[in-house]
Amino acid sequence: MKFVLSGVILLAAFAASASTHDASPPGAIHERGSAPENRGAREWAQGKGKSRPPSPALTPPSPWTKLADGLKRIENERKNDPFRQPCPPMPMRRLDRLPFGPGEKVVYRVDALGVYAGVADLRTGKTGEKNGTPVIPVKAVAKPNSFFMKLRPTNGYTLTFLDVNTILPVTHETDVVEVGERKVTKVEFNRKNRRYSGDYIRGQNQFHKDEAMPARMSDGIAIFYHFRLIDLKPGLEVCYEFIAGLGEWRVRGKVTGSERVQTFSGIHDSWKVEGMAVQTNISTPNRPVKLWITKDEKQLPVKIETAMLWGNVTTTLQDYREAPPGSNPACKLLLPGN
Repeated sequence: MKFVLSGVILLAAFAASASTHDASPPGAIHERGSAPENRGAREWAQGKGKSRPPSPALTPPSPWTKLADGLKRIENERKNDPFRQPCPPMPMRRLDRLPFGPGEKVVYRVDALGVYAGVADLRTGKTGEKNGTPVIPVKAVAKPNSFFMKLRPTNGYTLTFLDVNTILPVTHETDVVEVGERKVTKVEFNRKNRRYSGDYIRGQNQFHKDEAMPARMSDGIAIFYHFRLIDLKPGLEVCYEFIAGLGEWRVRGKVTGSERVQTFSGIHDSWKVEGMAVQTNISTPNRPVKLWITKDEKQLPVKIETAMLWGNVTTTLQDYREAPPGSNPACKLLLPGN
């Protein structure tokens, strides 16, 4: 948005200077109707002129017209970009119980720019009810190592309550302190009205927003668990819309095949998904994403590669502890096309 405003200001200045520009030589003064081009036209009209004066040159488009045409072209390009189209439903596995449950723990090693940065710890809590919906909570905690804490001190958590029957978020909460600044996000999703409302703290600033959303708007944690329910197969197209901080994103990709992946927890036969993440509420560069998911009943993501603006991040499974036997919640899943 700031680039658009800067362009408007520059074009306004150009338009103002063009409108006051005098094409006559310095110091030339013309009385009304006495300019050479006006005198020639008058003489021709009175029959004194030998020939009709040349027609004035066509007026070039104004800067505002150029700006409007440019913005319209950008908007059409965005509309025709397949990565910005709404996500269609995806086929789901026919399950009586979720492939995860209370007590499950997943630990990932995070490498940034090829350097070990720390771990991310995801834990699933006890089922309950929130806003009249049966939910299962998942909490993610980032634990940077001492080296990255010196470079960019960061600590905090994300807590999402997932609808047991859809694995879409009911509420989302993030509380992080980054380089001394606290960043808090609290969001509630209203599926019936297709809107989400959020309260945000950024340092000393607090604000609220209420936005329309797609029917399946998600968040980063919910995507991680929802992937475990998809009926994956070669060639399947996958698509998610999700929030991350103040941004709204869409990631679209395809199952491109299968590979054996070496992680810190062992070797896993995995589906490979390749796609692109696009921020939809503002224009930012597209970000390639690769994901590997085990080909067993758990369908556990074991490796993720993401291109950030400042470099590549690789997340690799380091440790896994499954939920106690029989604790995985029953669900009404999610027949294909739902």
